[in-house]
Amino acid sequence: MMSENKKPENLLAGVQVLEIANEMGQYCGKMLADLGAEVIKIESPGGDSSRRIGPFYKDTPSAERSLRWWYHNTNKKSITLNLKTNDGLDIFKKLIKGADVLVETPEPGRMEGAGLGYGVLSELNPRLVLSCITGFGMNGPYCKYKASNLVGAGMGGMMSIVGDQDKPPIAPCGEAGYLTVCIFGAIATLLALYRQEAIGKGQLIDIPMQTCVASCLEYAFPYYAYLGTNLKRMGSRLQSFGPGKNTFCYPTKDGGYVYGVTSAPPLDWMEEEGMVDDLKEDERLWYDWMYRIEKEEHVNDVFSRFVKTHTKKEMYDQLLEKRSVWSTVRTIEEVANDPHLRERGFFTEVKHPDLGQDITYARPPAIIDGKVGRLRPSPKIGEHNEEIYSGRMGMEKEEIIALVSAGVI
Repeated sequence: MMSENKKPENLLAGVQVLEIANEMGQYCGKMLADLGAEVIKIESPGGDSSRRIGPFYKDTPSAERSLRWWYHNTNKKSITLNLKTNDGLDIFKKLIKGADVLVETPEPGRMEGAGLGYGVLSELNPRLVLSCITGFGMNGPYCKYKASNLVGAGMGGMMSIVGDQDKPPIAPCGEAGYLTVCIFGAIATLLALYRQEAIGKGQLIDIPMQTCVASCLEYAFPYYAYLGTNLKRMGSRLQSFGPGKNTFCYPTKDGGYVYGVTSAPPLDWMEEEGMVDDLKEDERLWYDWMYRIEKEEHVNDVFSRFVKTHTKKEMYDQLLEKRSVWSTVRTIEEVANDPHLRERGFFTEVKHPDLGQDITYARPPAIIDGKVGRLRPSPKIGEHNEEIYSGRMGMEKEEIIALVSAGVI
């Protein structure tokens, strides 16, 4: 249950966002919507193609049952509009005049070719913030290339350091490329809204996925820039703070894993159980990292034997009690049932009226001034056509019917 001092608040109330984004940019719009902005998703008649990306609710393929779509489009509204028609473009330009932000993931040259580049749009609405999310940016040798999540992770360098050293690179978990560019995009959009409020003018924001991914390589760039070292894949081993300070995953006796920092092991506990071997008496291991690298295989063998004598829960309880920097690796099921996250209201039930039941979602993670965001289910195809076209733009019913018949909305 959510406590009384954490009632939802719309931090971006009054901000209107138009979104023409495929799966690359939808999380950016979601972040703005979750903060309270009115995000109007513009879909082609028949629905956005990303609605057909599985998995689907109860394994029933449908444009209204994509679990991915549900998560990435909470709190948004949906209208249908065919931007390939003249009438559709005219309607879009009218919508632009009242918008604060346009989030788009255009195909290279598409918006400019349709006469909808930032120059045209800013003339219609000088306050407009155009957040343009692409694979490689709006200029440079790659600017006309298309990109998927895997292309972003690969071209941004992230994939090259993920996986086992003796095997080919693997994709990072989830949609790391898409999520990274959307998070950077949302931050940039918020900053542009701050400037818009201050001086009344919008901005064009160029947000390339490749650049955003490359910005998150942490220690990999310093290693290359200052040491000339091209880091290799290390599997479950991670060079987190420098040579000899590696971390490893060790299996427990019940199939779990413990995440251990080799430079700060629980030696006293290991000694209590008679499993410290020579690690405590060989003090040089803990101040000479080059020496520790030489002995790394032996050190890890001792750690691994110790961890395998305990269950995952035993390791967690004891590591917590002994205030160790080691920790257990949570499964998704364990995260979903984590009492800490449950008490903080991180998981929330969202009612889907057409399903006749509630669906569990992860709420927006930030708690701002004691307030958390409220979640509404993702919209059905064109669910808000009447609200926007009739209620807001003043279109008559006959006009809307004619536009539907002509394939415009």
